[in-house]
Amino acid sequence: MAKGSIFPDPQNDPFFDRLPAPVFDQLSEEQRHAIAAALPGRSRTQPPVNIRLSIPLLRWRFYFAINSGKERRNKPRLAADRRHNPLATKGNALFVLMGTMALSLFSLGGLLVYASVLQV
Repeated sequence: MAKGSIFPDPQNDPFFDRLPAPVFDQLSEEQRHAIAAALPGRSRTQPPVNIRLSIPLLRWRFYFAINSGKERRNKPRLAADRRHNPLATKGNALFVLMGTMALSLFSLGGLLVYASVLQV
């Protein structure tokens, strides 16, 4: 596998965890590496920006992920990803609205504290 790949070795690849132990044991090391190399999307490197947070809120936990890096997907895959994960959804709109409101309230609170410090 490529240096720095997400799954550098078939022993750590979740695909092989799903195989029954007797089947995995029958594969030679060469066969395991060949299968791992042939699996789609297994040779990606980690993005330079990879922020993942899990935030507890009331009785639920919400996750927040930011990934950024050079685009490596080809055009057909980009088109398929856009069809399966459209940007304009109710959830995304609600997230932007709530984020804007939180930022506005935080900024207003900061301005009120700043103004009260200047008055004293």
